[in-house]
Amino acid sequence: MKTIHILPQDIVSHIAAGQVIERPSSVVKELIENALDAHAQHIHVELHNGGYNVIRVIDDGDGMSKEDVEACFLPHATSKIAAVEDIVGIRSLGFRGEALSSIAAVGSLTVSSRQKGTVKGWKVEVTGKKHESGPVGMPEGTHVTVERLFQNMPGRLTGLPAVAKEVRVIVDVVIHFALFHTDVHFDVVHDGKRLVHTALHQTPLERLMDFFGTFPVLHIDYQDDHFGLEGYIGLPEQARPVQYQYCAVNSRPISDPEIRSSVKKAYGTLLDHKDQPFFALNISYPHEYLDVNIDPQKKKVTFMRDNILERIHAAVTDKLEKAHLHQKHLSQGIDPHTQELLRSEVIPWMLENVQKTDIIQVEKCYLAWQGEDGLYLVDQHAAHERILYEQFSKAAQHIREKRAVVKLQKPVTVSLPIVELSRLDSLINTVSTLGFSLKKSKTGELYITHVPILFKDRDLKGLFIELLHNPFEIDSVTHQTLTYMSCRSALKAGESLTKKEARSLIKKLLTCQNPYTCPHGRPTMVSIITEACTHV
Repeated sequence: MKTIHILPQDIVSHIAAGQVIERPSSVVKELIENALDAHAQHIHVELHNGGYNVIRVIDDGDGMSKEDVEACFLPHATSKIAAVEDIVGIRSLGFRGEALSSIAAVGSLTVSSRQKGTVKGWKVEVTGKKHESGPVGMPEGTHVTVERLFQNMPGRLTGLPAVAKEVRVIVDVVIHFALFHTDVHFDVVHDGKRLVHTALHQTPLERLMDFFGTFPVLHIDYQDDHFGLEGYIGLPEQARPVQYQYCAVNSRPISDPEIRSSVKKAYGTLLDHKDQPFFALNISYPHEYLDVNIDPQKKKVTFMRDNILERIHAAVTDKLEKAHLHQKHLSQGIDPHTQELLRSEVIPWMLENVQKTDIIQVEKCYLAWQGEDGLYLVDQHAAHERILYEQFSKAAQHIREKRAVVKLQKPVTVSLPIVELSRLDSLINTVSTLGFSLKKSKTGELYITHVPILFKDRDLKGLFIELLHNPFEIDSVTHQTLTYMSCRSALKAGESLTKKEARSLIKKLLTCQNPYTCPHGRPTMVSIITEACTHV
C-alpha cells in the first residue's frame, strides 16, 4: 500500500486550476472581476484564436504596487480578505486568491501594473516555475496577458470547444458583466475584429438595447423588505428556444438554473414549454445574508434567509399581471393548443347554417369545416408550417440542382445587435447552400442580394433575425434548419384569413405528402366524427 505524502505545490496548483480555469472564457471572467474590483472605468479584452493563443485584458483601474505585482500570481494571494470573518458579507467580485495562480499553472502569464499616482509600473513574467520581473513604462492600471493556454496539458485541449463557439461564450461573459456595470466601458476584439464596444456611463436600458437591439421590454423595480429585483423582462412574443437570460446578485453575475426556472414559471401558459423568456435582472440582497464561497468559479451564491425563488416568481408575476399580458394573450389566442380547446367546457363558435363547403375561422387560430363524416378543426399555424416545409424542401433540392435564384432589385439590409454578430458566419454558410447570397459589412450589417425564388416576396429581414435565434448549431441544410424557417415564416395565431385564403390553405395542406403533422410533429388537424357528436 502506498504511503500518504504531501503534494508538491506545482501539482496542487494544477488541481486548483482545474477547478477555476476550465476554458478561455474562465480566464476572461476572472480578469474582468479583478478589473472591476480595481474600480476600472475602461476594460479592453483582446483575443487571438478564441483565447487559446492569447488573452489580454487591459484596465485603467487602481493598479498595483511593485510588491503586489510580485505576489499576485502566488497561490491564495489576495487583497480582499485577511481573516475568516472577512468572508461573511464580502462585497468584492474576487476574493479567493486563486485566479492568477491558476492561470499561471496552465499558461504563460505576464502582469504589468502601474499604481495610481506613481511614475512607472512593474512587470512580472511567469512561465512554469520561472518568473522574471522589472520596471516598465505604461499608463495607470493593469495589463494581463495569458499565452498558450493549456499547451502543457494536451489532454485538456482535446475536449475544449471550437474557436467560434468559445468566442461566443466569451462575448456572452462580457455582456453579462456589462449589463450590470453600465458605468464601465467594455471593448472586445478577436483577431483584429471588434465584437463589443460599449459607451461609457449608459443607462441600463441603453446598454441592453446596444447588445440586443430595440424591442419592447417591461421594467421591473420590485422592493419587498430587504429583497429587491430590478431590471427588464421580455414580452412573451420575444421568447426563444435559446436562452438570453442574465442574472446578478448585487451586480455579481451568477448562473443559477433554479432562478431561470422561477422566472419562466411566472409566465405560465404565455410561453410554449420549449421557449425561454428574455430577462436581465439584478437581485439586491444584504451582503451579510449571502454565501458567495460555495463555488470555485463564483457562479452561484446561497441566500441564507428567505425563499428567494418564491420572491422572484412573485415579482415577475406581479409585473406581468399589471401589464395585463395574460388577458391580452388569451384574447389573441397566442398559445394555440388544439387539445386544450377541445377539452374546454365552452365551445366559442356555432356551426348553424354553415354549408359543407364553408370554412370558418375560429379565434383567428383555427379553421373549422363540416366534412362528410363530421367536423374538422385545423390549426392554421401548424398547417401552414407543413405546407412551407414541403415547399422549402423541394426548393432546396431544386436549388441544388438548378440554382433557381433571383437577384433583388435593391439589397435588403439587416442590422444585427452585438449579441448576434458571432453567429453570423455560420448563418451565411448555411443559407448560401439554399441559394441566398449575402454580404456583411465591418460594422455588422448584413446585405441580402440574391434569394431563392420561393423567398422573393417574404419578410427577409425578419426571417434572418429569427434564424439567428435558433437553438441548434447551424452547419448544413438540415431538417432542423428547414423546420425552423417554416415555423418562422408561417401564419401566426391571431392573423385573419378570408374565406378564399382559408380554402387555399386547406387545399394545399391536403396535397402535402404528410398533411397530418407539422414538421415538429404536432397535429395539423383533428376530426370529430358525427357519431361521436351524438353522445355529447
